[in-house]
Amino acid sequence: MRNLSFILLGLILSCNLSAQDNKALNKIFDDLREIEKSFQEENPIYQNKHPEVFMVGSIEKWIKETNAVRSKLTELEALPNENLSIEDKINKEIRILQLRDQVSFVDFKMYLIPINAEGGNYLSPAFFLNRLPFKTREDYEAYLKWLPTYVKALQFEQSLLEQGLKEGIMAPKVIVENNLKLMAPWTKDAKNHTFYQPILNIPSFISADDKASIEQRVETIIEKTIMPAYASLHQFLEKKYLPKAPAEVGISGIKNGREYYANRVRHFTTLDMSPDSVFNLGMQEVARIKGLMQEVMKSLNYEGSFADFLKFLRTDKQFYATSEQDLLNRAAWLSKKAEGQLPKLFGKLYELPFTVAPVPDAIAPTYTGGRYVPGSRKQNNPGTYWVNTYNLPSRSLYTLPSLTLHEAVPGHHLQIMIAAELEGLPEFRENYYISAF
Repeated sequence: MRNLSFILLGLILSCNLSAQDNKALNKIFDDLREIEKSFQEENPIYQNKHPEVFMVGSIEKWIKETNAVRSKLTELEALPNENLSIEDKINKEIRILQLRDQVSFVDFKMYLIPINAEGGNYLSPAFFLNRLPFKTREDYEAYLKWLPTYVKALQFEQSLLEQGLKEGIMAPKVIVENNLKLMAPWTKDAKNHTFYQPILNIPSFISADDKASIEQRVETIIEKTIMPAYASLHQFLEKKYLPKAPAEVGISGIKNGREYYANRVRHFTTLDMSPDSVFNLGMQEVARIKGLMQEVMKSLNYEGSFADFLKFLRTDKQFYATSEQDLLNRAAWLSKKAEGQLPKLFGKLYELPFTVAPVPDAIAPTYTGGRYVPGSRKQNNPGTYWVNTYNLPSRSLYTLPSLTLHEAVPGHHLQIMIAAELEGLPEFRENYYISAF
């Protein structure tokens, strides 16, 4: 009987310790939520936290927020795991991953390079405009009120680039040249401008006079406010930034670049690996894959060299779509074929469907072969598997299966929609992107 009493006492103490640890963990999560809420900018037309839309503020503000976050990160790292549930351990580890990434971004001043090979925040309208509400007259009035304020985002982006130029934390020339090409169309042609696209589908119940008024006002804002702001950013990049941008490609050429690269290796692998270790592992994989390709060459009785085989794969017409629609059709067929296998492999599946669409023209020239754009049940938007139909001779059909499995199913659509649809998760896990998927 005494032994049973000790067991019961132990269980009670264990439960109390577990409850205390759970309470401490949730207190840190709540504190972090309050810190983030106090520093976030609200977009009046798109009521959601969307840093790509309004990355406006000040460097001082970011540093202040990061220091507040850093303090909570220290608390979180010190919290023992022993009495946490499995779910709470996952919550804790994911939050630590997030916060370390946020702190590193500011500590290494990566906000001073707000552009990359695919563009920058100035291209974000191509991503978010189709998710904004355009169903009522009030929606269009809200858009007209908000549209002129977007120049603040462009001006802030330029201020970051200017500071990066002063401190020598800059994107390389090849990246800048890409961005100059991508930005050029945003400086001209108001009626074909990305910001004009919502006006092309004004609902029929809005009167002809009101429709004409909305069209004229939007066109005027684009011509008088938006395009000049893009032109100013373009001119700064071309005349002042590009001449001083480093010719060397990669992060190692900038201040603390090597340290930041090692930091990124730890973040993306979640392992204590050195950059050299990752490189050596990559070289092993290249050799392994090349060996498999040589086996395929042998099975086909291919008599040319490996270089000849690569040229054959890259130039023979049988490996390429004959039209943009042909490429989209193949991607759609492959994604549905893959989706048919999901019930055999996964016990929990998503409810929200996805669709297949081309990468928007505004970003396609320097974009990857494909990408996944998350959907939203709240906004009645499906997930979208983007397929890049720009420059068809570079879009091989034999790479499409792996691209489809990665971007659509069982790739990012499964990953992101399951996270969004699961109940009982902390908010920070519902929308967090983990590159391991």
